[in-house]
Amino acid sequence: GILSWIFEGMSLWILVREISNFKISLLGSTIAHTLAGIIGVFSMIPGGLGTTEFSLVNFLYFQGLSIDVASSSTIIIRLMTIWFATFLGFIALSINRLKN
Repeated sequence: GILSWIFEGMSLWILVREISNFKISLLGSTIAHTLAGIIGVFSMIPGGLGTTEFSLVNFLYFQGLSIDVASSSTIIIRLMTIWFATFLGFIALSINRLKN
């Protein structure tokens, strides 16, 4: 889990650096992404939907990003992490059911 969080934080760091001229730190992006995910888990909402995004936008905003960049980065990183894995899970489940 820790290695996954580090890679997701690194992905967020690269994403922010590429879509804006703001230089966020690798540690700051990793902490923001991880804490937002933990807040999403504690919300007891499946996938932390809504709470994780709101938290991540705020954590990025408090690090100096504009709301536009923080919101865009949050949407893209969530698409890259949770929704990509969810989509692959649906494909795997469909293939499994077709075999049986």
